[in-house]
Amino acid sequence: MSYYKISTKSLTSSRYTRLLCRNASIFILFFVFFYANLSYFKPMLFYKNDVILGADTNDTVWSIKKVTIGGDMKKHLVYAVVVGSIHHTIKLMTPLDDDDAVVVALALLAAINILLANLVFELFVSKGNPSILFTVCYAFLFSNLVFFSIPETYVLSSIAIIVWFYFFTKLDNNVGFRDIIWLAVVIAAAGLCNPPLLSLSIPTCYLLYEQHKNDLKRFSLLATGILLIPLSLFTFSYTVAHGRYFYVYFEKYSATWASFSHFLNIQHATKVFLSFFFYSIISPVRRSSFAMFRSSSNIPCFLAYFDSITGTLLLFIYCSLLFYSIYYVIKKKNHIIISLWLWISLMLLFYIYFNPQEAMLYSCQIMFPLAVIFTIAFNEMKFKYKRFVFYIFLLLLIINNMFSLYNTPQKLDHLLWF
Repeated sequence: MSYYKISTKSLTSSRYTRLLCRNASIFILFFVFFYANLSYFKPMLFYKNDVILGADTNDTVWSIKKVTIGGDMKKHLVYAVVVGSIHHTIKLMTPLDDDDAVVVALALLAAINILLANLVFELFVSKGNPSILFTVCYAFLFSNLVFFSIPETYVLSSIAIIVWFYFFTKLDNNVGFRDIIWLAVVIAAAGLCNPPLLSLSIPTCYLLYEQHKNDLKRFSLLATGILLIPLSLFTFSYTVAHGRYFYVYFEKYSATWASFSHFLNIQHATKVFLSFFFYSIISPVRRSSFAMFRSSSNIPCFLAYFDSITGTLLLFIYCSLLFYSIYYVIKKKNHIIISLWLWISLMLLFYIYFNPQEAMLYSCQIMFPLAVIFTIAFNEMKFKYKRFVFYIFLLLLIINNMFSLYNTPQKLDHLLWF
């Protein structure tokens, strides 16, 4: 990954000032943007669940206000603690009421997401292209746009994934055990945001193997640390919070939603695939009815892309970049991208097994890895007019996804249950 990294040694004081001002502007701009979105949806979502994409927005708001680790927050152990602490600090320092303090806390986390993404694009993957373009694109991917605009736990999970990626790119042939401990702690923290994120250990182990396959003893020690430390910290945290039989909750929860029979159902597998790789990027819906998404068939949703020239053009440009990304992996064998594709594939399989009906709800977790992959692929693409095409794509993406999000309160059913 060092091939993409910008040397921080070259930062002069004036360039550092510009960098600071630029990132401060990005943070403020997106804080205002997501604050406006959250304020708009507050009357519809703060006291009712399952309004948008099956999100438990009412439960989430309640857990923030009460700073509870019970109920639905048992599977997101640190969410209410972190967001609730921010919420109560805001209440103490401002005259805002309970609901408005929640709005500010969530808008802050959404803006932090975008700021961290911009820093990563700027330092690691932009390679001479304006990082703000990729940052704006990341912010307006449909899944991010929705879940950063409503009370949802994945806003914190996304921050954990970005922080993991930062430490992940620090891995090299000279990695020490201190680096492994730091990365393992980050993975454990991600798992406490959402347990499936413990799987971030797998792509980390893959990269360690590629870097140390000539010294399998050292690889074994590093991989053992990256697997056992997060699991141990996760287990210890849950034992302290919920007692030694905490796993009983996960057993009951999994029994409700998870089944290997989902792999035998082509509709379930297709729903997860389309939700992760298409609907989460570009909303296929502009004026479609609620009945379409209640249908057991995935075909009407996908065909909705072709209801307009905008949807068709967006789909064509996006598919071109998606296929080129796969080609780039095969041709260049970039281990960073392979690691990210490996993790995305694991998440895809996991959510086919676990509650594929709500795949759109979980798709937010793979948005940053996908954005990194597409950014690197875009940088390597040999096409003279690629930046012009990207400008068109970005503009249409913003218009399409914003139109879908704000398609009047009475038509919010078009966001329900992909």
